[in-house]
Amino acid sequence: RAGTGARRRRLDKKYKVQIGGVMGCTCKSRGPCPCVHLIFVLVKLLRVPAENPLVWQASLLDSEVDQILRGRFQPAPEKRKRAAAAGEGSHVEQKEVEEGDVCAICQEDMKESGEVLTWCRQSCGNSVHAKCMKVWAEHKQSVGDKVTCPFCREDWGPLAVEAIKKEIRQSRRDPHVHSGVQCAGCRGSPVTGERYRCLFCADLDMCGGCFGRGVHAHHPFVRRETFDGPWLPADRPRPGAPPAVPDTVLLELQNRELTTDDYEALLRLDQGPAGTPLHEHLVACLRVPNASEIAQSCARGDGACGLCGGG
Repeated sequence: RAGTGARRRRLDKKYKVQIGGVMGCTCKSRGPCPCVHLIFVLVKLLRVPAENPLVWQASLLDSEVDQILRGRFQPAPEKRKRAAAAGEGSHVEQKEVEEGDVCAICQEDMKESGEVLTWCRQSCGNSVHAKCMKVWAEHKQSVGDKVTCPFCREDWGPLAVEAIKKEIRQSRRDPHVHSGVQCAGCRGSPVTGERYRCLFCADLDMCGGCFGRGVHAHHPFVRRETFDGPWLPADRPRPGAPPAVPDTVLLELQNRELTTDDYEALLRLDQGPAGTPLHEHLVACLRVPNASEIAQSCARGDGACGLCGGG
């Protein structure tokens, strides 16, 4: 514990780096190589390539300093454009992260790191690493400051830290677990794997096992593979209906190279239920009123819809 406390005190200490005719740092590191603070400033903040000799030189000429400060080693300007126009609503869409974009806090490339990103939803829409923003936000709160965007300085509000923690937790969540969803068939909760939802009944969900066994078979369904994935058509095979491609043919296709003679079989596979667009599936599932329901709707004369009974 004593070692941890000493390490924390060292991390909290601030250092001043000097660049120019004399390269130095107030950490007073000794040795032939520059200290990590000096390298961080040159490589991460000023974007000098790590293999460039300027990083390791004991001193820099005025022309070399001028090159660095003028952005000689910065990415192309079109890759660093940051429109700061604020949206009028309370939510601003995340801007696309481009090649060469770095986190404003740790200065690491955001495309290559694979880390979870958060963004300024209040004003500029620019992204930073969620973990970095959490550290920054907790530090701002600990000294009594507002949590602000590293880019536009817009206030993220008093609940910023909790919101960032929630984003990090969700990034670790198994995408195939539908939290808070209970199967109407087996009563299992949460639903794991594919989630099926009835198109006619309010809030009726089922797991893949119950759907496959034909539970609630009198209504059409849509399905979702992950908790935040798109809804897709969910078709049950009709009893006694032959498959689009026989299992023997399908097995043969999987164990040999395809040829032009397989075109018809591949076409039938493509035209199966998995290839049906969602909008076509929804239209096909609309309930068509019978003649009696249409007559009753016309007799009422209240302008009610013959499909749903609504106005």
